[in-house]
Order: sequence, then C-alpha cells, then structure tokens
Amino acid sequence: MEVFFDFIGWIAVNILVPTLAPIIFLLLPKIPRKTRPYAKGLVLKAVQDGQLFWVTIALCAVGCYELYTYVQTGVEGLWHTGAIIGIVWFAVSSLVSMVLVLLQAIDIPGEVAQPAVVGSHDSGLVSISVWFVLMTAVTVCGSHYLAAIATNNATLDNEAKWQTLVACLKDNKRHNACPQEGAKK
Repeated sequence: MEVFFDFIGWIAVNILVPTLAPIIFLLLPKIPRKTRPYAKGLVLKAVQDGQLFWVTIALCAVGCYELYTYVQTGVEGLWHTGAIIGIVWFAVSSLVSMVLVLLQAIDIPGEVAQPAVVGSHDSGLVSISVWFVLMTAVTVCGSHYLAAIATNNATLDNEAKWQTLVACLKDNKRHNACPQEGAKK
C-alpha cells in the first residue's frame, strides 16, 4: 500500500502540478466579481499559441530520465527494447513539440499580427497540444512505474546478496577461515 501512495504522490508532484496548477491559477481572477469580465477566455488565451507544448517538453525529459534509470538497472530482453523505444518516443515527442512551438512563435514578414481574441484561436493547435500533454503524462507515469519496480527489485537483490555475504563471513569467522587481525602474513 505504501508503494501505491508513493506513486500517487509522485503523480501529484510530477504530473498534476506542472500541468494543472498554471491553468487553475489562471482561473483565480474569475473569483472576485470585479475581475470576472477581464478573466473571460484567459485560459484559452494562455494556451492558444501552443504553450502546452512546453509542458510536454518537460515531461519528455522526465520520461527519458526515468527510462534511462530503468535501462541502467541491467534489464534485458523485451523490457530493454521497450525502454529504448520509450526513450525514442520521448525524444521524438519533445522534438515535435519544439518544432510546433517554434512554428507558432515565428512572425512571418508581411503578415499583420492579430491581437488575441477569445474566439479566434486555432483549435487544431490547442487540441494537438492537449493530446500531446495527455499522451506524454500517461507514458511518463508508465515509465516511472517500470523504473520504480526495477529499482526496487535491484535493491532487494542487493540486500539479499549483502545478507548472504554477512552470513557467510560470520560463518567463516567461527571456523577460523577468515584471517585474524594481527596475524602474521
């Protein structure tokens, strides 16, 4: 049960806070009556130019680190291949997100910049950015879970080996198989 709560805490800190906290913060001006008219469409204005892709880039970095940690535990076979595919997925997702943010941010000469109006957003870009964030968040959670299991298993294996070594040394010392301190060489 402790592992479950650790995982939920990890999700809260690494997924929910970076993705939802800024959006919730943007909703705060709707609370006082004086600022409600100015807060209309504030969340959409904040994400209409692909700003959610920045969250995707950060989550991809977390996912790469988690899977790299998983690969370093010495996992072999199909799980190793899956982890490598996951690292490639995060790298490609990050690259695509960077390119989409760049394309949206470039001011093309000759075009007149339009002020941000509530109804004039590119819903395709917003939908793609939301989809990227959701897919990346789900895959980061999966990669963290795999890395946590592998790390936990490796820790348990190391503890078992350590206990076996200590027991062996204690047993050998009783039978004088270990050299005594101060004995001549």
